[in-house]
Amino acid sequence: MCTTAVARRCLRSGALALAAGLYLAGPVRSTAAGEWRSIGPHAGSISVLAVSTSAAGQLFAGSAAGVFRSRNGGTSWQPAGLAWEAVRSLVIHPQSPEGVLAGTGTAIWRTGDGGASWERAWNDSWADGVLDV
Repeated sequence: MCTTAVARRCLRSGALALAAGLYLAGPVRSTAAGEWRSIGPHAGSISVLAVSTSAAGQLFAGSAAGVFRSRNGGTSWQPAGLAWEAVRSLVIHPQSPEGVLAGTGTAIWRTGDGGASWERAWNDSWADGVLDV
């Protein structure tokens, strides 16, 4: 396990990679050499990136084209629903990597199956959208 104190060594050994979401470039990941490379998905601007704390390599990305999921650290991505929503925020359940909340312009959505199906968890017709969950 990599801790803050040994992050540099872990990064050099390939045991730790940092991930970030860039507005126009989408998600990027650090390499052992300290460089950044794009990891997709290439679905327009990515507005949010969530990294699972309980399932190694699992990432969710939110965009104007819905949610995308990677189970291999960003090497490949699959659509994970809400394609009709602009996703502004995501949070993955800390003990259940299949449980995700997504904040959109109209509601908070929840899935317990990794994005195969979604249900509204909260809706407010007066709201300007959910910026954070």
